Amino acid sequence: MRSWSTREAKVALAWAAAQRSGEAEQCQRDVTAEALARELDRTPKAVKNFLRRALPPGRRPWPERPRWDPATADGSAPDARSTEAVRKFRRRHSNGSGGPGSETDPVLSISQVARDLGVSRAFVYRLLDKGLLRRFHGGIAESTFTALLRGSPEVIPYRRLSREQREWLVLSRYPDSSIQVKQPSTRGLLK
Repeated sequence: MRSWSTREAKVALAWAAAQRSGEAEQCQRDVTAEALARELDRTPKAVKNFLRRALPPGRRPWPERPRWDPATADGSAPDARSTEAVRKFRRRHSNGSGGPGSETDPVLSISQVARDLGVSRAFVYRLLDKGLLRRFHGGIAESTFTALLRGSPEVIPYRRLSREQREWLVLSRYPDSSIQVKQPSTRGLLK
């Protein structure tokens, strides 16, 4: 990416201000983004990206969609979003569905997977690169973790793990017939 000179930045910012204000001379307003990009020896996309970085929302020379108001996230607003967009917004902004490590979230952190498998974080990243694990919301999808335990048990250094870790892996569907582990029960806890 080529750096912007001070002169180029001033020209682009002056053009953006003239486009926003509408008070500029007619010849200034007639300059399109493509003409400005040619003048600066840039692409129109590069000019737009520069202005997006340099100007705050609301001061940019193009029309922008307003940010969502949580009160209108139910889809009843005139600029209502699709039901899928509303669902994603609610999931992202709902209380109690925290990030990786929450009780309801099927996402495991890199450190958590490394600790559970008894390997380093670098080894977990290698498993991600090989495609044996998959990223999901900034962590590792729990479904691919269990698929790794069932489908590729040879990549896990199982014999180096402690007895507790082995039992936990067997409970998590790791195939090992030498260990007999009783499934945990909640019976008696709620009395």
